[in-house]
Amino acid sequence: MIGLLLKTGKSNELVEVYGDGTSGRDYTYIEDVVHGIVAAMIQALIRSNVYETVNLGNSNPIMLRVLLEKIEKLLDKKADIIRQPKQDGDVDLTYANIERAKIILEWAPMVSFDEGLKKFVDWYLAENEKPLDANPVSNTLLDS
Repeated sequence: MIGLLLKTGKSNELVEVYGDGTSGRDYTYIEDVVHGIVAAMIQALIRSNVYETVNLGNSNPIMLRVLLEKIEKLLDKKADIIRQPKQDGDVDLTYANIERAKIILEWAPMVSFDEGLKKFVDWYLAENEKPLDANPVSNTLLDS
């Protein structure tokens, strides 16, 4: 979602927003997810026959309209938004309950939403200033 918003915002494309912007999602910075996965792997090595389900996430949902405002501020550019009706089956609010990850893995996210969003925007802008053949992975994954 964030990559798509950046792509459309950077290229002056219209941004389609479904619903009124009050839907909330849990955004987690990739470094935090990787640390959680490593913590789970360590637990699997030191504890035998442990099969637990844990959620990795930020446990702090961000409303879509807040996400858009923050991206606009970071890009110093107002998005051209097309409002669409809420999509059938879309959930209003979703986020991870990370209590088990805190206990079992001794893990919690360390990167705030604002810090992670800024890091991602800076990375995205730097990567997309390179010629297409200079970084085929990022251009393939984020531009699809």
